[in-house]
Amino acid sequence: CSIIVLKQRKWEAAFLFDRSVQMGGVVGIRVPKETIPVSEDQNDDSNLPSDGLLTLVDDSKNALAVVSIGPMARKIQRLLLEKQLPVSLYCPLIYLPVPTTLIEKLMRFDRVIIHDAYSTRMGFVDALLSALLESGYRGEVIVRCVPNAFIGSPSVEEVLRKNKLTPEDIVEDINASLFEGRN
Repeated sequence: CSIIVLKQRKWEAAFLFDRSVQMGGVVGIRVPKETIPVSEDQNDDSNLPSDGLLTLVDDSKNALAVVSIGPMARKIQRLLLEKQLPVSLYCPLIYLPVPTTLIEKLMRFDRVIIHDAYSTRMGFVDALLSALLESGYRGEVIVRCVPNAFIGSPSVEEVLRKNKLTPEDIVEDINASLFEGRN
């Protein structure tokens, strides 16, 4: 089992390693340091879910869910709470295999926005789309990820802006999805 972890704290790396062993071994875990959600107590791993899925906002009365990864998910969470938008927001800690609890939660929504500002569609996004399809999901899916093309850009921030992958862009997508067709 070969594991690649750019960790922020020892307990986070230990969690990822333990989960990979429980899942039969993982060839590699691509976790940039800044994508690891931060607990209020840096030594406390009790907030880490056993299924590898963080529920950042849970509004069961809505028809829209957002799946986002890493620190972008936390920024989206803050914007959603500020604007009081009725959306559920999930942040998987383990990307592959896709957590079954994530699929189970998403099945009840009419629309899902998948946001991965760190990777192209080939990876987590495609795995999540396949898992949804195989589970019989019939709702609308909106995908926001890095394009599968060479991007000649001087900065990550510019790539995110050009491809509408910033937290603010995702909240705009959420607003459009929630209030589509309403005056």
